[in-house]
Amino acid sequence: MALLACEQKQDDPKELLRNILDREDCRLHERLYSQALKQAGELKRFDLLPLIRLGLNSAYVDCQYWARYALILMGELAYVKELRPWILKEGPTQTTAILLAFRLLPLAEAKQWLLEILQDPSQMRLAIRACAILGDPQAVPWLIKTMQDARYAQLCAEAFSAITGLNLEEQGLILSDLPDLDQLLPDTEDEDSFSLDQDQYLPFPDASKIGAIWQKYQNRFKAQHRYFLGQPIDASFTFLESLEKIKSIASMRQCHRIAYEFALSSTSETLRLPNKIRLSCD
Repeated sequence: MALLACEQKQDDPKELLRNILDREDCRLHERLYSQALKQAGELKRFDLLPLIRLGLNSAYVDCQYWARYALILMGELAYVKELRPWILKEGPTQTTAILLAFRLLPLAEAKQWLLEILQDPSQMRLAIRACAILGDPQAVPWLIKTMQDARYAQLCAEAFSAITGLNLEEQGLILSDLPDLDQLLPDTEDEDSFSLDQDQYLPFPDASKIGAIWQKYQNRFKAQHRYFLGQPIDASFTFLESLEKIKSIASMRQCHRIAYEFALSSTSETLRLPNKIRLSCD
């Protein structure tokens, strides 16, 4: 509870964190150990590096993940390629695994991972989320095509906005009359029904209008480049200046991503997530 309170307040637990990572009995408590590893990385506690590395070989799979997560945030990017098992496993680690891997892998390699994920139809939502983080404009036509499937329309639209920076509601790119999903969706009891609940606060896109506007403006986006909210992602992180200016009008999910961009820009930049969105090890 003390660790979670510090995380919520974005305070450094200081010696408490060291004690947890150093004590064998604490390392045998999976949830406590996971939380401590996670926070050590997000706070960039380089004084704890030897203790964080112990987590790489933990008996608990989630602890192995959070040790890699911490080390990646602290600049040890070699561990990014080891995230694949957690990307394909639903759970509390999947969201950050996708974010880190598809943001940090070389573009060609990330696209290859994406193609492999698409071989499994049950991983469609995962692939769409990966596209949003990858930021590859060459994925936009596929997103627009997939947008025509009611099961994935809202998630695809969110990915389109994440890449291009277009606000669909402000630009009149959403449907004024929502479709009858009962008629459009297959009459089956599967995971998609729950997935739609997750999308309920996202606008429902007008795929034809979005396709038209993409035809008009696609030349502004260069192939072999990555984009976030319409800004080209560059190795020197100069795009962060533009993100800082639009942070006040960004959605909460976009603010979450912006926080990670800043944290990845420097080994001294701690992760400061928006208070209303935090990823828990629970």
